[in-house]
Amino acid sequence: VVPQVPVIPDWFWFICNSHFLTWLDSTFLSD
Repeated sequence: VVPQVPVIPDWFWFICNSHFLTWLDSTFLSD
């Protein structure tokens, strides 16, 4: 059984990745 994967637009991934990278920077890289 293959679950239905909703189609997520590229801009959504781009925004999520940008926020995630920013969060990573501020959380782990700022001393």
